[in-house]
Amino acid sequence: VDHQPPSGEPTPSQSLVHTSVLPSVMIGEQPASVQFSGLAPTIVGLYQVNVVVPTNISPGFQAAVISIGGVTSKTTIVPVQ
Repeated sequence: VDHQPPSGEPTPSQSLVHTSVLPSVMIGEQPASVQFSGLAPTIVGLYQVNVVVPTNISPGFQAAVISIGGVTSKTTIVPVQ
């Protein structure tokens, strides 16, 4: 992250803490636009990734995967309307 809070302390809400590398996110096998990636404000040790769902995704349950720093998450299912 670009500025690490002290160990065990919540992430400050006044200045966002970003990951040093932007992840890639796939929803329904299509790339999603990442708007924020970093530590969740006011919480200890929780990462947050905000994305925009691609406009051409079909409604229903879609697979989602996040990749960052050569590591890929397990696939999860997200509802799309």
